[in-house]
Amino acid sequence: MQIMALMLIMLLLGCISVQETEGPINQAIEKKNETVIEATKEIQIEATRNEMQVLNSNTVFPEPEVFEFNKTINDSYVVYFFHSPKCSACQESYSIISELKDKYPEIIFINYSLATGSGNRAYIQFAELNNLSRDKRLVPQVYVNGSIITNRYNIGEKLGPLLSELK
Repeated sequence: MQIMALMLIMLLLGCISVQETEGPINQAIEKKNETVIEATKEIQIEATRNEMQVLNSNTVFPEPEVFEFNKTINDSYVVYFFHSPKCSACQESYSIISELKDKYPEIIFINYSLATGSGNRAYIQFAELNNLSRDKRLVPQVYVNGSIITNRYNIGEKLGPLLSELK
């Protein structure tokens, strides 16, 4: 390192030419590159060993969550509400859901936030069970007694009357 600094100073002062510095500098760069390549190979080998140890051990991987979307639980109707916390339509619908929850205490309300891992997995399973195409996978969305209600306006207009029929 000191030699390279000295050569740089001599180059700047005009004591030596660029051609005279290329050899030692290139050799130093090549040596550094070789060191980095060797270190990278060692890291890759160690990572592979670690992966093999995990795969060869008696590690038990958890089963994926399975969500059920029953029309009733213990003879009570269930409202499943899928939402995203940053969605303004979802926030409006959430206030509607809260009012209906107070009005119908005998009905079970289950909220799934798509911002959480389990909420997202629940919605994916729900969409697959109900054969929802990608363009029908929207929030806010409510599922109650076999009916899917999408968007804040429909939730506001249709959910209350539907719940009063179930009561």
